[in-house]
Amino acid sequence: MKQIFQILFIVGAINFSLSAQVPAIAPDFTVEDINGETYNLYEILGSGKTVILDFYTTWCPPCWNYHNGKELSKMWDLHGPNGLDDYMIISIESDGFTDLDDIRGTGDNTLGDWTDEVFYPMVDNDQIQNLYNVVGYPTYVQICTDRTAVEVQRDYANPNSPEVEVYQAERLGCSVPEFANDITAYAYNAYDQDICNEITFTPSVDMRNSGSEVLTSCKGQLFVDNELEQEVDWNGALNSYAHTSLIFDDISISEETKLEIKLSNPNGSDDSDPSDNAVTERLDDAKITFSSELEMDLRTDGRGSETYWAILDANEEVVAEGGNILVGLNNIGNINSSAPDHASAYGNNQSIKETINLTENGCYTLVITDFSANGMCCLWGIGRYVLKDKDGQVLAVGGSFQDEVRHNFRFEGGTSSASSELLDANFTVWPNPVSEMVTINFETIKPVDIEVQLTDLYGKRLQFSNKLMVSGKDVVSYDVSTYPAGIYFISIKSKTGIISKKIIISQ
Repeated sequence: MKQIFQILFIVGAINFSLSAQVPAIAPDFTVEDINGETYNLYEILGSGKTVILDFYTTWCPPCWNYHNGKELSKMWDLHGPNGLDDYMIISIESDGFTDLDDIRGTGDNTLGDWTDEVFYPMVDNDQIQNLYNVVGYPTYVQICTDRTAVEVQRDYANPNSPEVEVYQAERLGCSVPEFANDITAYAYNAYDQDICNEITFTPSVDMRNSGSEVLTSCKGQLFVDNELEQEVDWNGALNSYAHTSLIFDDISISEETKLEIKLSNPNGSDDSDPSDNAVTERLDDAKITFSSELEMDLRTDGRGSETYWAILDANEEVVAEGGNILVGLNNIGNINSSAPDHASAYGNNQSIKETINLTENGCYTLVITDFSANGMCCLWGIGRYVLKDKDGQVLAVGGSFQDEVRHNFRFEGGTSSASSELLDANFTVWPNPVSEMVTINFETIKPVDIEVQLTDLYGKRLQFSNKLMVSGKDVVSYDVSTYPAGIYFISIKSKTGIISKKIIISQ
């Protein structure tokens, strides 16, 4: 069976080689080597070292030939801790069906002792390859200190390729700091789900020292809906291209919110390149369904037994589930092992449709998990999931993730009629179906702020209006003549509630 799996993997690598590629920015990972030492990629890069990842298997002849050519050992002698100490090499045995005995040459699925005269870290891990879209062995990835990654190309006629000089030449393409004092707001690093109920969280930003000087101080500002909410001063010691988190105090939000984090004053001076000093994150309102009947439309990848899904209520209780229950919500991200067998597991490349019935109004979360942290797409096939209601409104869609992905949505009892109790206002939508102009009429007996939006089946906002209604009647109209025929939604929101009405655009 192992040999059959290996042949299939090689064939799969050939089939996918045209589309698979190393991510431009190296994903982080923490891993333990065969001697029990732990390494974190971003910490190594932050120390100023370039990293080489050597993806191989113990049964791979080209890998064995390259191993015996000792090019990586030569790199280690020149650039490791006993040389210039500016490189880290991590050799990653990537077949989950092999083990430590195979790496040491005593197993039954190996070409020899891979540890012989190797002094750089060696790892037995079949998950890191998923992060880097590795589809064939051997694969060599070089990562610059700014986290950019590239696959180092091989000369297939030369068993010792890539040679030391190729790695060294590749590093000449790595960027170097252009200015002395330059700070980058690299990424928003906090809660990013749709908002259903009030959520309290800690906003933070992943910031990078993009300057040549050690960063010892800077200022951070948090804006909520364009209003300054908090200011913090950061102090420390951050090398060039190293990262750290700038953290603000907790905030609570209960509706759609725009967050912006701005950085300034690196080392008490003006930033030489202020163009990358801010990040923005918009937290949208969760989609709303009035249908008590939902449909989960799912297609598994080539490892269907690794997939599990569940609908959780606001108390994190499971109200519906499918797939391998022995994977569940927590048995995920496993290394060098196969998903446990269970009758509930889905088959490979299988199409599934399951009906979900909701009874209680409130917030719900769709959770999809994967036993081996490679999601449903795209290393082992084109898997995907779609959750929609009986009106065809898409509440969640995806397939590319690692060990877990979540989508929030709200269920409001299946009614599509307007309610003054929900909104402090009555409204009607006409005509419906509509081909040109759709009109929303409002009537209220007291002042109320109204938000109106037109969305498609996927929740994409197409048009949006804010209205302050003092009393009496008002109207909003949208030109829909340019939209394709189909089902759309008009959503009306006030401080007291939110409701949606389905409309049909016919052309």
